[in-house]
Amino acid sequence: MAEDEEGEGRATDFLLMTIAGYILSSMQAHSPLKVRSSYGAWLATWLTCGEQTHFHARAHAYNRSDTTDGAKLVYLGGFVVATAAISLTYDNSFAFDRPIQSSVLAFLVAGSSILLLYFTIPRIFLPGVRNDDYAALPLEDRGRQHGSREAPLGHAAMLDVVSPRMQRLLFVGIVIAVCMRVEVFRQILPNRQCTSPGIEGYVPFLLALYEIWRSSQRHNPEVGPTSPSDRKASSRAARETIKIVLPAVLMACANVLAAGASSNPSYLLSFYLHSVIMGNPLDLAMLVSFVSTYIIGFSSSWTSRRPFPPSFRGSTVLSVVVLFLGALFYLQLGGAADRSNFRTSRRLLDRSPSLMYALLVALFVSQIIIEVSQKDEVDFHPIDILIGKADLQHDRWLKQASASRTLGQATDEYRRRYDRHPPPSFDKWYDYATARNSLIIDDYDSIFQDLLPFWALDPQDLRARTREILSDPWNEVAEVSIRSGKAELGPIVLPTHRWMVEGVLAMISNFVELLPDMDLAFNINDECRVAIPYDKLQKFNKIGMNAGKLEVGKIPYWTPNRADTWQSIDESFKPPSRFEDHSFVNNFYSYGSIACPPSSAARRNRIWDPSVLCTSCIAPHSIGPFVSNWTLAASPCHQPDLANLHGFYLSPAAFKTAHEPLPVFSQSKAHGYADILYPSPWNYLDKVKYDPSPSSNDSSTDSQEYHPDPPFLQKQNSLFWRGSTSEGVSALGTWKGMLRQRLVHLTKPNLTSVVDSTPILLPYPSNPSKFKYQYLSPSALFSLNEKQNLTLDVSIVSDIARCASLDCPAQEHEFAPFAQPTDFQTHWQYRFLFDMDGAGFSGRFLPFLQSRSLVFKAGVFREWWESRVTAWRQFVPVDVRLVGWEAVVGYFSGGGGEKGERQGEMIAESGREWAGRVLRKEDMEIYFFRLLLEWGRLTDDRRDEIGFDM
Repeated sequence: MAEDEEGEGRATDFLLMTIAGYILSSMQAHSPLKVRSSYGAWLATWLTCGEQTHFHARAHAYNRSDTTDGAKLVYLGGFVVATAAISLTYDNSFAFDRPIQSSVLAFLVAGSSILLLYFTIPRIFLPGVRNDDYAALPLEDRGRQHGSREAPLGHAAMLDVVSPRMQRLLFVGIVIAVCMRVEVFRQILPNRQCTSPGIEGYVPFLLALYEIWRSSQRHNPEVGPTSPSDRKASSRAARETIKIVLPAVLMACANVLAAGASSNPSYLLSFYLHSVIMGNPLDLAMLVSFVSTYIIGFSSSWTSRRPFPPSFRGSTVLSVVVLFLGALFYLQLGGAADRSNFRTSRRLLDRSPSLMYALLVALFVSQIIIEVSQKDEVDFHPIDILIGKADLQHDRWLKQASASRTLGQATDEYRRRYDRHPPPSFDKWYDYATARNSLIIDDYDSIFQDLLPFWALDPQDLRARTREILSDPWNEVAEVSIRSGKAELGPIVLPTHRWMVEGVLAMISNFVELLPDMDLAFNINDECRVAIPYDKLQKFNKIGMNAGKLEVGKIPYWTPNRADTWQSIDESFKPPSRFEDHSFVNNFYSYGSIACPPSSAARRNRIWDPSVLCTSCIAPHSIGPFVSNWTLAASPCHQPDLANLHGFYLSPAAFKTAHEPLPVFSQSKAHGYADILYPSPWNYLDKVKYDPSPSSNDSSTDSQEYHPDPPFLQKQNSLFWRGSTSEGVSALGTWKGMLRQRLVHLTKPNLTSVVDSTPILLPYPSNPSKFKYQYLSPSALFSLNEKQNLTLDVSIVSDIARCASLDCPAQEHEFAPFAQPTDFQTHWQYRFLFDMDGAGFSGRFLPFLQSRSLVFKAGVFREWWESRVTAWRQFVPVDVRLVGWEAVVGYFSGGGGEKGERQGEMIAESGREWAGRVLRKEDMEIYFFRLLLEWGRLTDDRRDEIGFDM
């Protein structure tokens, strides 16, 4: 009878722990910091179900009674290593890409492993007998039905006392609960960046309370007859049990402190649930708590060795001290009251206490050394260094880009750079460029790089592919046909984009008679189109580097009758399209990073929680939060978090793309795409134009129509941006990751969330020559702006565009009130103008640069002028994460003192002067002329033989 009651009690305990684990896991569902607990819930539920089946695993491998001490030590070490490995790699897990498929795979692997072990090593699943379980029977046990040395019931025995009907109901309930949990998990993942912390850091304390309650129930006098020795044992057990509360509280506090002091989330619940199944939950929970919390603190300290991102050093040091105190107390006080499952492990630890304490001391000292060695201040402002480097970089580039002064020098420089002869009519191009006072004669490396992979295709194939993609209107490309010195539109042009192709005709009108016969395919979408996988791209580029070598002949004219080699576009010809439509879905892994090396972070890692700043993603192209390499900042290869930080990657509106080289000319492209860049007709046709009102002292001038461009320091000290939500199509909350929406959100004056606190580099009050990063709340940041007389005028215009379902009202609630459309010329009254990508490139950057305002730019799209404009010399770059944008704006608006304002004015004037020299309409024509000469050679059947020579 007593045995049945004990079995029922332990079975009840087991079921309570399983249910509690599921509830705790579900409570974490709203929190991205705890989403990882789902895997623990899946594993725990699977093991629970497995024990309900005919396996009846009465002893786990970890606490089998016939397992050797060495084997148990191996199991313990493996458990610690697994805990550390999962803790370090969980943030980059691929499993979150497909949560449902991942859960099915987890179940499959777990079940297959159990079956494999059951059939290959069946004795693992059989109850063992330990020789040392037999001992002299205490005198006070003589009248009892069972001795004090009886082994406790295993999990299977616990469940055996539950009726079969109850077991079936329990199984069905668990299956339903798991399905519901996985679905909740799937729904939460898209919105994980806006969630709040969970409670798993307190699990050790909760388990300690449970241990106390279970101990009190075990020694309840109502269970049976008692004796003085029973009462003494009960009192001793109660005292021993109460001792575990202090270490548990210390462990919980350490975990909470470490999680709050780092940018890494806490990830403990998964292991807790597993430990509930494996044995005494408190012992393993304390072990996992120590390992995971230490890794959280250590990784945070290691990441924070540099001044940025700023760390909460006091909280980190305190968490380390509290953590090690908890570990020492737990070892000294003996751990859980019920040690039946861990006698051998305890004996192993008792054999070498000095080794255990030496390990704890080593871990403690290493963490403290890292914390003490951290430097949280800088002796200079990084912007000063970046501006100085930009000046040197610009001067070096200009020197090599415009070295040639004669046609002969330009021809020789071409051969030196590209190891091939210039194309036919190069002399005509040179005359055209010099007649228009082109500053850039030699550096057209971007054209060389864009066309390099197409050398791998023979001219006939290039012509056939051009005809193929132009034949189907679904491909959304438009044709320009050049015959006998005249250009005309093809038969298939969408009316909404006719202006774009007409802009191409206008751009080439002054030199079209000098071009060979050919057909050109222009992308009419904003998004880029061609993404070639890395291995293929490397192969194509290698072929291109070895093509058209100098040793081959120098025929200075095009192949006769080129027009006959281009087949006319037949609307009845409809081959299967090489493009695939991936609109409205995340394309980062299938297209955005496909050109990156397989070893790159974008191909190997996943950053599933965008609320956590990926410092390893920023470091290669930044000094702290300040962009130091604008070109590298657009590369996704070291930035896997870009998958959730731009509308083009999240949910593009019109995304028809291919994985093979197709000759498509585009106005802009993201890094890694193989589109051929050409100057945008949007800018050439002045769709938005820098056209300020002339200066006037006439007081009668209508202020609503009068828009001058005053000197920099006479402008309003404001950051200004107006735009629409056109970056991507928002569904299921994807707007929260889009660049434009994030900027508007961050500039709202009523932010209160701790997540929105911003790291700002500020001078020490007592020593302005030194700087330190500090987190400022939104209210503190706006107070700082008020001191600098800086205002933020950033709004979405008119209405929400490109949204679906609940995302439309959600954005309306977030961004209202909307600004009314204004005259584009009103921009010039503001000192700071922010420019961002839309669905493609921003057409406003060039007119912004022509003004006297300072331009801030963020985005992933690059255009034809990329190599000509130098960040920190002509404009101010901002990381696409918008980290540090407040610090940058603040520096030039007064936070950097008079020096910062002077430097802001210098960059604004430099950009204005440079745009007037190398970004004119004439420069667009010159670039396009040279590009089309190069493309003409590529599509010529004798391309390896033709070339210009003096």
